[in-house]
Amino acid sequence: MATPSLTNLNAKNEFLGSVLNKIGRQDYASKSYLNPLSKFKKGFIENANEIEEIYVSRVQGLTQDLSGTTTLARVKPDVKTLYHNQNYGKCYSVTVSDRQVRQAFQTNNGVQRIADEILSQQHTGVEYDEYVAMKTALGSFAGALPATAKRTIGEVKDQTTAKEFVKAVKKDIGKMQFRSTDYCQFEQHTKKENLILFIHIDYQSEIDTELLATAFNIGKAEIDTRVVFVDSFPDAKLRAVLLDEGAIKVFDTLYNNESQRNAQGMFTNYHLNVEKIVSYSTLYNGASYSIATA
Repeated sequence: MATPSLTNLNAKNEFLGSVLNKIGRQDYASKSYLNPLSKFKKGFIENANEIEEIYVSRVQGLTQDLSGTTTLARVKPDVKTLYHNQNYGKCYSVTVSDRQVRQAFQTNNGVQRIADEILSQQHTGVEYDEYVAMKTALGSFAGALPATAKRTIGEVKDQTTAKEFVKAVKKDIGKMQFRSTDYCQFEQHTKKENLILFIHIDYQSEIDTELLATAFNIGKAEIDTRVVFVDSFPDAKLRAVLLDEGAIKVFDTLYNNESQRNAQGMFTNYHLNVEKIVSYSTLYNGASYSIATA
């Protein structure tokens, strides 16, 4: 019988070591993300990339002409149009290689799990970028408001300043129910049930939920549908935006994911193309609340 060589013994030891050090579990730190503002999107538009918005002014009352001399005169309606074009398009590409898949065999259902994790982060990229784009639109809407709708407030630091802020919001909510040009470029009004308040997250710890509910005259259980916290605004001074929910114009126009196999490189590329209309309307009421200095 031949005596085993030292080389073979070393190889055996390396094999035993790899068995002893085999990965017994794989944990994933990545998490899926959903756009917290997605509930304000308006839906999907197929085979189109433009929205036409029409505003018809209130018909003015005139003194009666009992003589009938102006009966056949033409009275043109005052109509304004606003167009929202497709202005957002991105491609999210990711590669899933066979080597990554083979490594995933260390755990039960590992192959499907790692593929799901990789593709999940593709969709996470879409959701996060959409969130950022919608916050940018909110900031642009605030900037386009008439001067009479822009408020300068003190920083909310305690219960006293929190009450002052909520009082200002409640005042605007009440006034928006009456037709005026204080909150819009054109004469407009908004029912309080159609108003949404977006607030910087820094104020969440200072403003009690019950206090916010008083601004809308609703119960605490309903406040989540009317008040939304965001982590930032494009303008560092901006702290909150109150607006008619119709002012947000976000539509999906394309959501297409395709795969391409590279047999030589033993990997598959996934390309997710998205196109959207991310806009805002100046035909609706709104108010902004900013601090004097950032």
